[in-house]
Amino acid sequence: MRVYGRPGYLLSEVGDPRLERSKTGLIATIPVKEGRLFRLGRVRFENSTLFSQEQLLEIFGVKGGEIAASFGTKSREGIERLKRIYSNYGYLNWTIIVKTDMKDDEGIVDCTFRLEEGPVFSVRRINFSGSTKTNEQVLRTQFLIGEGQVFSWGFLDESPFARPPTGFD
Repeated sequence: MRVYGRPGYLLSEVGDPRLERSKTGLIATIPVKEGRLFRLGRVRFENSTLFSQEQLLEIFGVKGGEIAASFGTKSREGIERLKRIYSNYGYLNWTIIVKTDMKDDEGIVDCTFRLEEGPVFSVRRINFSGSTKTNEQVLRTQFLIGEGQVFSWGFLDESPFARPPTGFD
């Protein structure tokens, strides 16, 4: 149940509601068994050639011992941060597989993130079209990434001509 899962009660159970009439109205009784409070146990990362375990834990912002529910949010945010970081190193088709191991009797959830980095992409060619006033070589000097270099979303985003001017900068 989502309400109990958020604070770390991952195996909570909700029974069937019972309705009773009283002099003042209707009374609904819903039996709830919270279950055990789960905490994060061991967090591991496998197959990363770019970052150490410590660096990945810092990127994700997780620590063993914290309530497991906050881990779900942190891991989603961590995956998004990692996606951005990996794309800056040319890894555009990487995937991450999350495996959890719940130890019900201990109230511990161990988590393993297995990274499949895939190939590194580089820039083969940059083409410009529609510019009649600016020489192509001048445009090329404005990009922080060039032909033959490892692709990086960060460099592309920071290049002045990567995005059309909005007049709001």
